[in-house]
Amino acid sequence: MNSRDFLVINGNKNSNDESIGLYIDTPPMYSMAEQKTTVINIPDREESLYITHNEFEDVTMRITGYTFTNDFNISRVYEWLRTAKTFWFNSNPKYYFRVKKLLGITPKYQGHGKNIIDISFIVSPFRYFADEAVTSYTAKTFQVNNQGNYYSRPLYTVYGNGDITISTVDASDKPIESLKIFGVSGNCTIDSERLIISKDGAFLRTEGVIPILNPGQNKIKITGNTTSVTVRMNQRDV
Repeated sequence: MNSRDFLVINGNKNSNDESIGLYIDTPPMYSMAEQKTTVINIPDREESLYITHNEFEDVTMRITGYTFTNDFNISRVYEWLRTAKTFWFNSNPKYYFRVKKLLGITPKYQGHGKNIIDISFIVSPFRYFADEAVTSYTAKTFQVNNQGNYYSRPLYTVYGNGDITISTVDASDKPIESLKIFGVSGNCTIDSERLIISKDGAFLRTEGVIPILNPGQNKIKITGNTTSVTVRMNQRDV
């Protein structure tokens, strides 16, 4: 074993190697997700036609863990891992992974207090930036820089009243993607991952599409009676 790395589950750094007794040796390399395609077989054509979609398959991540004490409690590990919604490796805190499913946990007794535990997760096809702040903007037009290598689906919170429009625009302020929210009272949340626009659990009437953020600089424009907008970009890499 080359190092005593450990998993950080759900952002809880206290659930580490000291409290659980589970160590990770050399975290696995992340495999790029398979891009979804449609295969069309055309009569009298020598090869199939592939149409590539802007979607990816989930990824299976297999992790090998170790324990080194005779009084190790496997039940604690089962309970700890089954609650995982996100995790990252302590040696690489830049990215975290979103858990879709805990696929399995298989312990293997090695003797002399040493055990190997094989852990398998099905995770989202993206690596998400772990250290990401929510940024507030008061200007009607502002720039945000998506440092991921793939477009992101941000979480916006708009503070204002009445009908409000949020758009990504080009250099000449021509809208690229635009969303109009009707009858905002105080504030509203625009969750582009879940495609929900709401306030206090109530859906709001809208038209248009929620602006995504492409890699690099994005120019955002707000129209209507607003005081500020907060943005969590949800940056990610494939």
